[in-house]
Order: sequence, then structure tokens, then C-alpha cells
Amino acid sequence: GSIQLGNLLSNTTGIFVDGSGGFTNTSDGTITINNTANNGVLVEVAGSSFLNNGDLLIGTAGSSMENGILVQNNSTFSNGATGLIRINKANAQWWSKSVAVISATFTNSGSIEAGNSSLNSYGLHVESTGSFTNQVSGTIRVNATTYNGIQLVHPSTMFTNNGFIEIGDSSQIGYNGIGIYENSSMSNSATGTIE
Repeated sequence: GSIQLGNLLSNTTGIFVDGSGGFTNTSDGTITINNTANNGVLVEVAGSSFLNNGDLLIGTAGSSMENGILVQNNSTFSNGATGLIRINKANAQWWSKSVAVISATFTNSGSIEAGNSSLNSYGLHVESTGSFTNQVSGTIRVNATTYNGIQLVHPSTMFTNNGFIEIGDSSQIGYNGIGIYENSSMSNSATGTIE
């Protein structure tokens, strides 16, 4: 099915998952989120989860937002092998992120495109012992950022790439393609490719 949020009026957060709740977008589902002031998708606290197997389109039209996807406080987000995530216009503030993972877990087995049509402040951001894993089938493309394409901050923060990452192939990255700070770490496995 189809869900459209913000196509008529603005909203604060498109989809908010909290209190050990779960949200699943199936392979035949399309979610379009626009005109969101804060977060396109917000997943909060342990036990809360978001599974995307369909199309999740954030910021394709309308005004700028603070974050495309914010996953925090021990919650989880999974983009399945059939999942497509496109995020644009996450640039309401200088600290805005396409995807922010804070003390939480994000796993990508599908496709993520950040900045394919509009500017984002940052691409993917992981901090405070957060974990991001790009699986063998996962593809990540980051373009059009004011600052870093991928940014890691704080000890025990980890980014593991087993798939394909492409940064700045069609639009300029403002600062670094990948910025690794404050004892955070990134691992590119034998199956991983970063261009």
C-alpha cells in the first residue's frame, strides 16, 4: 500500500516508533514523507524497531527537515534486501543528518541514497556506541552534503561495511567523504567496496 505524510500540511515527525513498538513497511509498500520539521522517521528506546522492505522516500518535496531518519536509545532500524531509502533536504540545521544512529543499531541489506536530488547537511552519522552495518547486499550512495558524507564519533561507535559504498559520485561532498573521530572505528571487510 501507500502512505503519504506531509503532502497537504507540515508535521513535526513523520513516523514515530516508541515504547517497544514496531513498524514494518512491506516489499509492496511505499512511504513518502515531506514537510517535516524535525524527523522523517524517529525510532526511540530499546525494543522499538523499524523494518523497511519497500520504498521509503523522505524529503522529495517541500521544506527542509532536521533529520531524515533518527534511531536512538538502543532501538533498531533494518533496511531489508528489497528496501529502498532515499533522503533529501535534511538540512534545516548545520547539524542535520540524513541518517543519525545514536546509541542504537542500523542494518542495511538494501539500498540507501542520500542527497540524490537535494542537499543534506551530513550523510550517515553514527555516535555514542551506535552500530551501523552495511551487509554484502547493501548499497549506500551519498551525495550533496555540506559536511561529511559518513561521520563516526565517540569510543565503541562502529561502522562495518560488507557491501558497496559510493560517496560523491554525482554531487560534491562539502568536507570529508568519511570522518572518523574520538576513537570510533570503521571496518571494510573483504567483500566491502568504498569508492
